[in-house]
Amino acid sequence: MQETAILLARIQFRFTVSFHIIFPAITIGLASYLALVNIPRQSRGL
Repeated sequence: MQETAILLARIQFRFTVSFHIIFPAITIGLASYLALVNIPRQSRGL
């Protein structure tokens, strides 16, 4: 029983850490990409 609880806790920790690494990276990358795409459009007045 205790081994199962430890295994489940490790799996939960793995998912939590993975999401905390992946989502900020995607968000920062997407924000940077959108900023770079919009700079030329704004300079042309579109």
